[in-house]
Amino acid sequence: MTNQNLLIEDLKRIGFMMNYESGKLVTENLEKNKNIVIENKIENLFLPKKSNEVISEAKLREIFKEQWQLKKEEKIKIIAEQWARDKDPIGYWKILYEQLKKGGVPVKLEVANDPAKSNFMYWGMWAVWKDINKNNGWPVTLSAPEKGKGGFFFKFSGGKYVGQNVGSIKLESKQINSTFELVEWGKISSDSAYSQLAKLAQTKPKVQANVLPCKTADGKPIPDNQIQSTANSIFKDIAYAFDGAGTYESNAVEAYARITCKPLLDKVNAQVAARGMSGIKNVQDWLKDEMSDYDYEQYRAIWASLQKVDKSIVAA
Repeated sequence: MTNQNLLIEDLKRIGFMMNYESGKLVTENLEKNKNIVIENKIENLFLPKKSNEVISEAKLREIFKEQWQLKKEEKIKIIAEQWARDKDPIGYWKILYEQLKKGGVPVKLEVANDPAKSNFMYWGMWAVWKDINKNNGWPVTLSAPEKGKGGFFFKFSGGKYVGQNVGSIKLESKQINSTFELVEWGKISSDSAYSQLAKLAQTKPKVQANVLPCKTADGKPIPDNQIQSTANSIFKDIAYAFDGAGTYESNAVEAYARITCKPLLDKVNAQVAARGMSGIKNVQDWLKDEMSDYDYEQYRAIWASLQKVDKSIVAA
């Protein structure tokens, strides 16, 4: 492999989405329209590199320190938006832990007695991840009791947890066409829960008919490992179109046109819900709030495109 290709593989290994184009190495920066382009200095920088040598992670972190820090800060910001309550950036995360305890669930934190440092809480084979984009937007998991069997994945009804009391913490299943009450299921043994869910997956499977593949607006396939970064970019583009003094309709049309499949829609919706805007839980609500009164023709066209991606979306 060439030095450039080896570098790209090493960067992807530690989480950077990069492409090599005509002598330029391009890494996606989560800030809108600020892609970092590294010119042909790559060849000079890595000239001693042998074809079978792997660049150290420390070296990559040093070279791309700014981009690495931006990505880290962006993730922290997104997670804070998911659990913020008043001035406490993880207020709802703490309340969820307390409500599970109150309901009789033997929940523990990843870092004992430290919800801020804990990336997840767990009990038995259950885990609730702090980042609601975990597992492609399904942050509540029940692992299989045996190797070789798949686990079950859930997300909070409405997109995120907002302080519901014991008995009202509802989950949507990725595999089963039903909702589940987290505390009730969390109190029974993991083995029993897994067995019951396996039966429900057979009798009430969730099926998405005519699933559209994930592609760019101009028809190029989007790899699975780039779905999240693409959704991040789409979300920022929509926010740019809607957050100014007015609405930039042409930018909104372009941003929504990039939502070409259900996984992208789900991930963008998760970020919309995490933002905590009053009355706006998904991209449809946001679209309706910003455009339905001003440019109804474009609004209807965008809505129709969303219906093609998700058949459950009702007519505008």
